[in-house]
Amino acid sequence: MGKASVLLGRVRGIPIRVDASWIVIFVLATWSMARGILPALHPGWPPALTFAVAATTATLFFFSVLWHEVAHSLVALANGLQVREITLFVFGGASQMDDEPERPRTEFIVALAGPVASLVLGGLWLLVALAARRALAPVATVASLMAQVNISLGIFNLVPGFPLDGGRILRAGLWAARKDIA
Repeated sequence: MGKASVLLGRVRGIPIRVDASWIVIFVLATWSMARGILPALHPGWPPALTFAVAATTATLFFFSVLWHEVAHSLVALANGLQVREITLFVFGGASQMDDEPERPRTEFIVALAGPVASLVLGGLWLLVALAARRALAPVATVASLMAQVNISLGIFNLVPGFPLDGGRILRAGLWAARKDIA
């Protein structure tokens, strides 16, 4: 993932990179919202407002995936694991750790951190959507879409399939029960 990526910055010393494939996601997300979802929700909006809301939502989606990965990484650091970098790419993101957790408890809380962060963020966006729904339609729309995206991201990542977070949570449970990671 390294050659076609851009370093955005660092969080607690962890480099955050964005793969060039995210341009594709940004364009597709913006286009599909501006040409399909938003006109269906708000047919009277002018095209400039529709595209502004779509681009804002696509950008916030990017930060939502980053938030999810930073949560994994910060919990990993707090539990003594080294995190090499966070990379966002076309299928989402990855926190690249130098080694695997040595205990099932560590595996469990590192894996759970991302979905919990997404669900909390989704709940916060839902509160914003409810607060803005009568007075600020563009803000309420962005917040509502972000609530849906983050709650979906949190729930989807709990699916018990490896390497999704839910698969890592299941592996931690089996590891704890059997006292053997294999």
